[in-house]
Amino acid sequence: MKKRLHVVILLAAFVMVTTNADASGKPRRTVADLLTSCSKSDGASQSECNRPIHASIMAESFMQQPMGAGRTICLPNSPDVAKVRAAILVWLSNKPQLESVRESDGVTAALESLYPCS
Repeated sequence: MKKRLHVVILLAAFVMVTTNADASGKPRRTVADLLTSCSKSDGASQSECNRPIHASIMAESFMQQPMGAGRTICLPNSPDVAKVRAAILVWLSNKPQLESVRESDGVTAALESLYPCS
């Protein structure tokens, strides 16, 4: 039952991060949108900032595949989410060519670069 709940949570996180539009039909969010949200201090903006980052971290944490089994991201066990978030934002800030990329793809690219399995 616990494993099934993890799968449901993982699927929900995946759907939230990979859709091209939100529930209201607004266009997908880009890396530029993510960085803008993360630069603001209000609760709604911080929530918009944290959502794709936390969803990606959760998805990677649940994927627990052995090294070398097709995994490209290898987060440490029990990662410090605040440190991972900060690293992702610095990495994305230094990649202006990714500003028009979907935010979930940008977060994934950052995680692959920052936490490779090799």
